[in-house]
Amino acid sequence: MADVPLILSFDLGTSSVKAALFDVSGQRLGSAVEPLALHLPQPGWAQQHPEDWWQALGKASRRTVAEAGVSPERIGVVGLSAQTCAMIPLDQTGEVLHPAMIWLDARSQGEAKRITAGGPRIKGYGLVPLLRWLWLTNGAPNLGGKDTPSKMVWFRENHPDLWQRTYKMLDAKDELLRRCTGLYRTTPDCAHLTWMMDSRTDRWSPSLMAHLGMEEEKLPKVIPSTSVAGGLTADAAHTLGVPVGIPVAGGLSDLSAAALGSGAYGLGETHLYLGTSGWFGAHHPRRWLDPRSGVATLRGAGEQDEPSRYLLLAVQEMTAGALSWAAKTLFDTEEMGDKGEPLEALLTAAARSPAGANGVLFLPWLAGERCPVDDAQRRGGFIHLGLEHNRDDMARAVLEGVGFNLRWALQAFQRSSGVSTGAIHVLGGGARSELWMQILAAILERPLLRVQAPEWGGTCGAAICAAVAAGNYANLEQATQAMVIIEKRFNPDLEQSALYRQRFQALLPLYFKSSETVSNGSDFRPAIQDR
Repeated sequence: MADVPLILSFDLGTSSVKAALFDVSGQRLGSAVEPLALHLPQPGWAQQHPEDWWQALGKASRRTVAEAGVSPERIGVVGLSAQTCAMIPLDQTGEVLHPAMIWLDARSQGEAKRITAGGPRIKGYGLVPLLRWLWLTNGAPNLGGKDTPSKMVWFRENHPDLWQRTYKMLDAKDELLRRCTGLYRTTPDCAHLTWMMDSRTDRWSPSLMAHLGMEEEKLPKVIPSTSVAGGLTADAAHTLGVPVGIPVAGGLSDLSAAALGSGAYGLGETHLYLGTSGWFGAHHPRRWLDPRSGVATLRGAGEQDEPSRYLLLAVQEMTAGALSWAAKTLFDTEEMGDKGEPLEALLTAAARSPAGANGVLFLPWLAGERCPVDDAQRRGGFIHLGLEHNRDDMARAVLEGVGFNLRWALQAFQRSSGVSTGAIHVLGGGARSELWMQILAAILERPLLRVQAPEWGGTCGAAICAAVAAGNYANLEQATQAMVIIEKRFNPDLEQSALYRQRFQALLPLYFKSSETVSNGSDFRPAIQDR
């Protein structure tokens, strides 16, 4: 079908930019990855340069088209997905006034506490502003300073001269959108995380902007994800190596892109993302917030003339990131010689240890935890380690420990979503391991459906959104059904599930702060009957 336009999509992460070229059936024709530098100039600071993003985007785009071996003239639309909670100030000429303070940046912790103060405090929040935020946004800014509004306040107070020159403030995806089209636009899923958008209407809230001392003129226009934001400018087309004027879709946050790229689009259909961090997600019919566990809805992808869907999320700090840490810690590259990468060595070693890791337990709280207990100070480690154990057992324990942590989050997610049965769609780089997928299926007691090329799920989600914007499909549901390819199903092993159920019960006291919050797991509902 040489006459059918192709879809060029990008996924901007923290460590790299991914580019991929898809056809309308979801087949990936070419792809490329370009690394990105992360700058940590002071403790708690985390910056990146938007110009680095743009140059990496251009290199990845040209490599992708070359790998696909197609004419750039065949590309019909561009899709974007990116990390969220970045803050990029620009002047009226489009000059970036300060490096992007990305999601890892916590320098504005003091400002976060000030903007959330007022009246008696509940879990660190002032009652009055908390109630306002909950009513309008179904959430509130992070007290650790990692969310966008406190970063904006920090910039205004610490760089008043630059603040006077600031014309707009953009998130990462929206800065890429500006570079592509020359226009200042955002989408509801990204705008939601500024905590200045009314999540009932997808419009900026005058009340919340006034509370923060912000002006709507400094914020981009909110448009649906599947709308055409504009056409590629001549400069953008030159950088990307594609024709001028190609339509660019409004695009997605990385969370929304994963939801689409998983193929689990129907209400209540669950997906699991296994990246450095990880999460369970499902589209939900209404706003929801469970303050006990942190399971809550954000705005997801939105379509023309329709409100955005709510996306229920249970986010955990470490999933595949714990595997990478353990691989680098337990398996030295120099020691291995030509045997392969540390992660491959970890997985090979884990396969030699039996289910249960000969009694070794691993707690994966290497960077604290968010769900279902929000505790940034919580730390991980190995338990029951003895002289009889070896690296094989430790490796297996890491894979299982992350799985137990995910099962714990799934309990809270089930309570919030009402989902008790059904297979879970899985994507993210961690899903590439057959061993880990089988372990997780047994621990979660769910069939797992791995999408094709799971590490490219974000670019697939961006392509789905762009396909609707280009008119290839009538809506996101049609596009998702047509473009997401399920590669393999992993069914739970009943014997291993029984063992892991016991191991999880033994671990529960270690996962909770006090006996008052210990659950016996009786609300966990397996779905073995779905095999």
